Amino acid sequence: MDAAVATPVPGGTLLSGPRLPSGIVAVRKTPVLDLLDPRFGLAGPEMPEKIEGLAWGPVLAGGKRILIVATDNDYRNDQDSLFFVFAVPQ
Repeated sequence: MDAAVATPVPGGTLLSGPRLPSGIVAVRKTPVLDLLDPRFGLAGPEMPEKIEGLAWGPVLAGGKRILIVATDNDYRNDQDSLFFVFAVPQ
């Protein structure tokens, strides 16, 4: 996410409608990881109910960085806590 060129908007200000008002520049974002990408096999019934944790790990030798995605079992014995580890470009 790059907020360097975004227009500051005071807290409590409501911006509604399909387009931003003239003169307002939105934050630019770059997706890092799409957990529903079919190559990860998480979409559908295998997708956890909710993702509850994200953490950056160390930088790997090739320049990628580890991203850890976590979900807990909500105190349910029939549900696992899961950790997914991805290597993502910096």
